[in-house]
Order: sequence, then C-alpha cells, then structure tokens
Amino acid sequence: MSSRHSDSTSSSPPTYEDHFGLKEASINRGMLKASPPNLVRQFFRGTSKPASDQIPTRIKLTDLKSRGTLIKHTTSAIPNIEYNTFSTFECPYNTVHESPLLDVSLEMDTDTVCLQGLNASSVTGSHPNIDCEQPQSNGLVSGKLRITVKGANSILLNNVQVRLSGYSCEYVCNVGNPSEVKVVKLLNSPRSRSQSHISYQTPFIQDVIQFNLPGNEHPSDSDQLSGLVLLPPGTYDYKFEFIVDSKHFPASVATHYGSTAYRVESFVTVPKRKSKFETVMLTSRLLLKKTLSPDYIDIQESLSTQSTWRNGMLDYDIFLSSRLLEFDTPFQMSLQLIKKSTEQFRIKFVKITLEQKCSIPCVDRNSGAVVEDINSLVTTASLEFAHNFNENDLCHNLTMNDLKASSSLKKAIYNDSFFPFYEEPSSNLAGATSEIFKLRISHEIKIKIGIEVKGSKGWNNEELLALVLRIPVLLVDQNMGVSAQLPKYEPKSLNSRPIVILECQSESSILTPPEYDKIGEENI
Repeated sequence: MSSRHSDSTSSSPPTYEDHFGLKEASINRGMLKASPPNLVRQFFRGTSKPASDQIPTRIKLTDLKSRGTLIKHTTSAIPNIEYNTFSTFECPYNTVHESPLLDVSLEMDTDTVCLQGLNASSVTGSHPNIDCEQPQSNGLVSGKLRITVKGANSILLNNVQVRLSGYSCEYVCNVGNPSEVKVVKLLNSPRSRSQSHISYQTPFIQDVIQFNLPGNEHPSDSDQLSGLVLLPPGTYDYKFEFIVDSKHFPASVATHYGSTAYRVESFVTVPKRKSKFETVMLTSRLLLKKTLSPDYIDIQESLSTQSTWRNGMLDYDIFLSSRLLEFDTPFQMSLQLIKKSTEQFRIKFVKITLEQKCSIPCVDRNSGAVVEDINSLVTTASLEFAHNFNENDLCHNLTMNDLKASSSLKKAIYNDSFFPFYEEPSSNLAGATSEIFKLRISHEIKIKIGIEVKGSKGWNNEELLALVLRIPVLLVDQNMGVSAQLPKYEPKSLNSRPIVILECQSESSILTPPEYDKIGEENI
C-alpha cells in the first residue's frame, strides 16, 4: 500500500489492482485504495531456475552513477544484472538516492528477523518429537520505499519494484585416491556456469513486489507506456511486506567455508528522452537468524556424569551447568578427580578448551558425486588451565564459576574466528535419500587431563598420557536461545482474565551423561 504526503489538494494515494502471475505478484497502482497483495514466491533452486534469454551483466555497485545508485539503459525493463553481494567493498549497501528532481529512500522496519528453526538434534542426540516434522516458523520482512518528487513539475515512473533476494556461497572438498591431497574449492563460482549450480551472484530464492505494472504482465516495447504513473510533487510511501519461513530460508552466515546473505533491493525506473531510461537501485542488508524451538528446552538443563579410567585407577565426576552456551554469558563447570593411589601416577594439569568444527561436504573429484566423508577445520580457544596439583592428595576438586565464550573470539580473520552453531541444507547439492548440508558449525567442550604414570623403573621412565573427554554443546548468540521469541510483555489490565500456569513433569529433566565422541588417551 502506498501513501502520499503532499500540500496539494488531492490526498488520494496511488493505489493498485492485483494481478497474480505464475512467478511473482504483479501489482498495478491506480488511484483507489485496496488491501495489500498476496505474494507469490519465486523459488530459484537447482535446475528449476528459470532460463533467461539475456545473459546477466555483472556490475559493481560502486561503478554506478549518482554514488552507486543509478543505472542507465535503453529498454523499459529493469536491466538483468548480477553483482557480488558478499563484497561490501565493491557492492556496499546504499539506501538513499538524491537528485534535483527525485529523492528515493529504502527504509526497513528492522534489519534482523528471528525464526524458530535451529536444529539442535546433533547436540541433543535426538529430537523430542522425532516422529513429527519440525513445524515451520514464519517471519515478516517489512518496510517502505519512499519517493519524493521535488520541484514544481510532476514526474513519470515506469517501474517501481522491491525484491527480497537470498544469495549463497558454497564450498566443497574434492577427494579422490587416499594418496591425493584434498582440495577445498568454491562450488558455485559465476565462471563455472553450471546448469546444476546457482552462481553466488544469482539469488537462490527471491520474492518480488511490483508496483505500477501494466495489466499485461509481459508488455512489449509498443505498449511500454501503458504502465506509466504520473506523480505530482509530494512524498509517496510504497509499503511492502515479505513472508519468510524457516524451511526455505536458511539463516544468514559469513565464514571462510561458506556464506548466506540477504538483501532487500528496490528499483525505480524513470523514462527519459530518446527512448532512454534511468533506474534508481537501492539495497539494504537483512540478517536472518534461527532460534531454538521450545522442544529443545532440555538443552538448557545441567548435566553431570561419572566414570572411571584404567579399571579404577582414576575416577572422575563432571558437572556442566548447561549445554546451551551463549557468547559473553558465564557458565559453570566442576571436575572431581579421585586417584586410587598416589604411588602409581600423578595429575600434571587439566586444560578446558572450546573446540569448533566448520564442516563442508566432500565430492568425488572425477564424478562430482557427494561422498560420505566430510572436511572439517578445527579451531580451539582455551577456557581454563590448572596445574601444580599436590602429588600426595588422593582427590582433586576444580570449580570454575566464570567460564565463558567471549565475543572477542569472533575475529575479523574468518579462519581463526568462532561462529554460532549453524547447519543448513545446500542449494546446489542433493543426496540420494536426504538433504546435504552446505555448512555445519558445531562445538564441544574438551577436557584434557595430563597424567604421568610411573614406569617399570620408577619415575625415571614415566609414561606421559592425556585423558580426553568431549561434551557436545550448542554455542549461540544471545538472541538465538529458546526465549528469543517469547511474546512481548503486556501489563495486566483490570478486565483481563486470570493467568493460569500449568506445570507438568518432563522426562528430559532427568540428568543423563553426555554422549562422548571420544573418551581415550593421547600422548602429550
């Protein structure tokens, strides 16, 4: 819906009449008020990507006129262009265009949208509702395109359009014979022009709202003027809304092993003399985040476990306040070590680290088929280090009340940076029986206990070992937890109904030990 602010006597906004096409919502702005249009989503996935008669022109937004906002062309249609959304140096966000006759601004209601849909089953080991598909969560991307006609004369507009575009940059690891070196490569390079891979400069998903479109959805050059709208001097707001869902829209991410980014793009075309046209193009950043479903509330509960090493030579008891870790939020951990004897071995040190794995799929070097193997890059951060244990003590107790993953771990150099948990399917790879993830970022708490074992000749030939324990955890940003989508608090009114709180027991409240990927020994 568009609205107008003007000093002129007519306050009726340009309105529209709905025409729905197969691939996008077509909206013709007229002079009567109407309800907002229903949107029909365009899906660009794999070979379903529509063919284009015109090869897209690759541009850098910084090369455009009027401070990177103006495209000049010779046809009435918006030019078919491609640009690198992942390079904000070549293609920065620009939400304002100013000229002597026309001002245009792209104004978002918010640049961050949160959707429930974070899949934490890899950390919990199972989903509480494993027999049911995880419900789809919807969100709203909204804003307005403000057009101000300056001066004393009216201005003609041909195209007024807003798009929500998603872009994906994916990497894979090429594997062949075991003796060959694994090579990580970009899967969807624009230079490859693969029919099965969507270039990272082409949207893998896109929603479009068009204003001022003629009744004919595909007008020819002969009737290009039928969609023109004459705007008198004043300010006009073209409001837009896009529905996003957790199933088709992966979360935003920016890493050295793959990225997903969204932009809201607006286009306003002004006809000029001698069959020339100028299109004002603006872009705004959109950050899409996935939050935990309430089904995973048990991941916030504390856990404790006990076990033994080498037939009772060492007993250990571990307590962790929660498997859900948030950046900059302290968590608690305790470790108790009980030795069978002080004569046979010594505890030299205990090291607590946070370990991150960035994993991508592997494909066969020759056939390009996806293989079962994955390629992971491991990054570690030290949380605590304890040493100088008294050799004569049978029991050692460590209590750590202020452990945390600092946001300083998010570094500008991606290959040494920590990221929140992430797992989303690929837009370019398909498995035989299930979806293939394009990027998985997982985390573990690693406990390394340095042990010195007495040798056959006493302490002169002691054996140095490391007992390694791993606890899978879910590392998230502070607005990605279970409570991120709780409804806004509203004060209780006099006429409101009493609030009833129902309390039930949960089977997940039982403390269970974590499933370790590895409990073993390492050489120090």
